[in-house]
Amino acid sequence: MKKLVLSLLSLFAIFTISTVVMAYVGYFIGSIVSVLANVVLGIDAKLIAIIFAWLFVLMTVFIY
Repeated sequence: MKKLVLSLLSLFAIFTISTVVMAYVGYFIGSIVSVLANVVLGIDAKLIAIIFAWLFVLMTVFIY
């Protein structure tokens, strides 16, 4: 029972850490895209970065 609890806690920790890391990676990529395509897309630069961050979070959730 102890191993099961430790395994579940470690999986939860890995899931949480990877979700946060992927959110930062998505925000960074979104920032790069917004700098390069802000004029073409005509959307606020922060909005593009936030959309990319949420897309990466959703991608992480679907992977798990």
